[in-house]
Amino acid sequence: MTIPEIISFNKLRITPVYLVFCDEEGLSKSLAFGEVLHKAIETCLHRIDEENRNSGKNEIEFAAKTLTEEQIAGSELLAEMRNSFPRGYSIAWEQAPIEPFITIRLSLFGKFAKLLPYLLPRLPNIFASVGYSNIQFVSASDALLQAIELKRGKLSPAPEVVKLHHFSIPHNNIKHIALSLHSPVKLYKTQKHNFNMGFGDFVYHLLKRMMLLQYLYCDGPLPNTQLLKEYCTGFNFAVKTVKIDLVLHNQKLTKDMWLEGYTGTIHYQILDENIKPLIPILKAGEYVQVGSATNYGMGKYRLQHEYHRII
Repeated sequence: MTIPEIISFNKLRITPVYLVFCDEEGLSKSLAFGEVLHKAIETCLHRIDEENRNSGKNEIEFAAKTLTEEQIAGSELLAEMRNSFPRGYSIAWEQAPIEPFITIRLSLFGKFAKLLPYLLPRLPNIFASVGYSNIQFVSASDALLQAIELKRGKLSPAPEVVKLHHFSIPHNNIKHIALSLHSPVKLYKTQKHNFNMGFGDFVYHLLKRMMLLQYLYCDGPLPNTQLLKEYCTGFNFAVKTVKIDLVLHNQKLTKDMWLEGYTGTIHYQILDENIKPLIPILKAGEYVQVGSATNYGMGKYRLQHEYHRII
């Protein structure tokens, strides 16, 4: 089993930035705060769109690539997702350097990153209106956090843009991997995402999401999900599940909205050497996240791997 041509992420671009702020009461450590952040960003986007239309400027593409009805009708995938295209960003909680400061990673995909100069001056005011002050945007380069400022319409320092080749690691001697689910992961709308989460299922949903983001925001090719699903099914036989330690979480956000999914760790032994080139893609996926409600903070995971030392 080799990585086929349909799995190409040459155009995928990710711009990670971080929100740092003080939270004495620890209220922002729940997914409910993810809803606050999501609504704040969406409010900014609507305001930007409204300001552009009022001023007669061209509308900034923040929702997705402009798709015609003909394009949507010609793709079963796009027709199915007509009203639910993935957002151009994901949210994840990071380890804060000093308590009670909170650090939240905001991953922006492709052209969505062009909105950062518009979000920068607006988000602090929106958060202040709901009781959170001193919100600071920072970028991370060489493990250093630097405050991002807006100077003459440009960001300083400019946030780093990462691509797939940034995640290249030696993988020939990797014998075991583990998926550590840090925030709830939900792959299916129903309870089909059972306790024994298949490796092939996880990979399929991650790659499908990455390919859609690349298409919508990075001018990449339209994914062929049927071929992708057939290909990923083989991954269930390319690894052996060694240990499963998962917990199901349920959290009610609104009257009609529940966020549920699994956290914990699944350990695998690699049986098929040909899946190892997939490891850099799984590392890049840590910024993309997987499953539903990634714009609320769900779907964060880490890939852990163990080297087999040759003496």
